[in-house]
Amino acid sequence: MALDLDLGVKVIGSRTVRERDGLAMSSRNVYLSPEERLMAPTLYRAMKERRQAFAAGEDMEAAMAGGAELIANAGFVLDYFEARHADTLAPVPR
Repeated sequence: MALDLDLGVKVIGSRTVRERDGLAMSSRNVYLSPEERLMAPTLYRAMKERRQAFAAGEDMEAAMAGGAELIANAGFVLDYFEARHADTLAPVPR
């Protein structure tokens, strides 16, 4: 976005620092209820497990379906679960 809008700023990315259970450390997490806090690490776990499943040869459709199921079973209302290209956000077909 900074490049597309020619904002004149340089964005420097860094690794996400995570709690022991995988939840990203964020001051916003204090707003989670105790139940939401227990559910939240499922999102990261689903992404991590699906990446591993895909790398192990599982096809994209099955990998995404497995991630969606894991997230829904944790109690989330899921709108979508997709693999996207990190730079362009284009769908990753395979």
